[in-house]
Amino acid sequence: MQHKMMNSFGSSWLKNVFNTKNQDLDESIYRTIINILEFPAILASLSQNKILLSNSEFSKLTAYTQQELLNLSLNSLINISQIQEIPVDAPFYFELIGHKQKSIGVYLKKKIIDSSGDLVVLYLAHEQVYREDQKIWQDKVFHTTQQLIRLIEEENLSIALTKAVRLISRFFETEYVMVYQVKSEKPILEKKYINLKESIFPEKLNSSEIILDTPINLWTPGQAVRTELQKIARANGFSYLVSTALGPGNTASAFLVIAQRINPPGRSFQEILEIFRSNLSTLFQYFILVSTLRRQIIQHKGHEAVYEKMLHHTFDGVILINEKLEILTINPKAEQMLGYTQNDAIGQPLENIFVTPDHLAVLKKTLLDIKDEYQFGRINVHMRNGDTCFVDAKFVPTLHNEQVLSYIIFIKDLNELEEVRARAEQLEKHAKLGEVTAVFAHDVRNPINNISMGVQLLARKYANDEQTKDISYRMLQDCDRLTTLMESVLAYSKPLNTQFEETNLGFLLDRVIGRLKQKILKNGITEFIQKPEKIPVIMADSRSLDQVFTNLISNAIEAMETNKGGTLAVHIEESYEIKNHPQVVVKIIDSGPGIPEEVRGQVFEPFVTTKKSGTGLGLAICKRIITAHRGNITVNSFPGGTVFSVFLPIKQGE
Repeated sequence: MQHKMMNSFGSSWLKNVFNTKNQDLDESIYRTIINILEFPAILASLSQNKILLSNSEFSKLTAYTQQELLNLSLNSLINISQIQEIPVDAPFYFELIGHKQKSIGVYLKKKIIDSSGDLVVLYLAHEQVYREDQKIWQDKVFHTTQQLIRLIEEENLSIALTKAVRLISRFFETEYVMVYQVKSEKPILEKKYINLKESIFPEKLNSSEIILDTPINLWTPGQAVRTELQKIARANGFSYLVSTALGPGNTASAFLVIAQRINPPGRSFQEILEIFRSNLSTLFQYFILVSTLRRQIIQHKGHEAVYEKMLHHTFDGVILINEKLEILTINPKAEQMLGYTQNDAIGQPLENIFVTPDHLAVLKKTLLDIKDEYQFGRINVHMRNGDTCFVDAKFVPTLHNEQVLSYIIFIKDLNELEEVRARAEQLEKHAKLGEVTAVFAHDVRNPINNISMGVQLLARKYANDEQTKDISYRMLQDCDRLTTLMESVLAYSKPLNTQFEETNLGFLLDRVIGRLKQKILKNGITEFIQKPEKIPVIMADSRSLDQVFTNLISNAIEAMETNKGGTLAVHIEESYEIKNHPQVVVKIIDSGPGIPEEVRGQVFEPFVTTKKSGTGLGLAICKRIITAHRGNITVNSFPGGTVFSVFLPIKQGE
């Protein structure tokens, strides 16, 4: 099949030979050319009405020998006047008269080979052969069109256009196929897709090169040039140059250029090119649409992600329902308030999840009537576990062209608000109580000191009376306890006076442990200090932190006193759990009995203690100091040990 195509009816190489119009070619050369053709052909003189040369294929077709043909007039085989009228290279149907006057239907093409138009080559194809040849051509058009259509399956426009240029180049048998694309920011076109590594055509064109008055602009030699591309084609001896805009209507997003050095455009050239142009324009439209849709999808996903985050992090319960009042989704806060999971709720009628018998009829009527945001107010809702929850409800319809698509119900937990209000009120009372306590502590301290001095005088006066001495001793101890308590109350209630400076925690902890060394040894405790070679610097008030770690380590020692032995570990490390906020973590670990579970969650509250003689303010003061340092303190306790963790921010730039 491939060989036949190369030598098919009207093949390009034959046109090239006879296009030379070289009258100096001798008869042997013409005879050789005529004889190697695989289809019937003759060389004839129209003025002499004579056949000059014929090939064996023509003899087979007419059943005349080559010698017999030389003795026949051309007009005895075919009508000369009709041959003179037909255009060059256009196939026309003729009735050829063969041997014994047999009529043969053929398609004939004429090629003039001299300047006078007298010498012509007539090459013929039997009607069946011609139709087969036409079918091959039509199949080629159909196959190329199919391949162009399938380019929408490619990953992107760039790959699709690269393959399109190759297909069109192969179809028209030319290397000069290019696509210029319009640059949005400038009125120029850039050559993006070519079938040649190097080309005589420019890389950039002015937008004036796009001619929109005709869909296809074809230039052939002899015509006036209108564009830069046509000038280049004329200067380089091209047989044609065609350009066409790619894009919908009178718009153009690209520019297809095809040029051919040898073969002129065939009879159906423009019709076929119009098919290809339409395919490429559709290709552009498709990928522009896909690109737009992809951007919209990405944008929609971004909006959806924001919507999901808002839905999950809002403090209000959110219920989304459709126009039939069926639940589309609920957020985690609504799950918590109503006692139903999202999977339980989706698809259910509103009244099955948002159970409010007292308000249901009014609620449904309100929803169906509203066209704008509506504050419904207080509703009592029955939760899944049977409890009643009071909520404040607000309805917001979502509209499109004044038609309701869905409703958003915002519900605020009034029970929770009441708890917050009560808590705030309690804190306010505590604050006032703290102020009163601070004043009380300040005023009571002097009388306690006077009592203590009086008891000491009485003890000395009655030093020989054992009973008086014992009572005096116990009274002095009570005075000391009251003094310590008052001092703690004053320390907790008065504002912190901190002076922040660069502080090395390693040195500070070494100093605290050194000061408590005697107490550690006395109780048979083994201490371990684990710290990195280089501890990051923090900004801190060293005096306040000294108080914190003295309190924590003293508590740890006292927790192990009853066991007469144990282990005290101090561990320092860096933490990067909070992004962009590195911290130093100090862990104070003891092997004592642990903190009782009932008070474990309140150890940092004031006046909470597990010691018989404790004030319950030591850890509260520690918490206050660490908070002032923009840090945090936590506790983890279990039978057989307790871990206090102090988190302090590393100095910026460390």
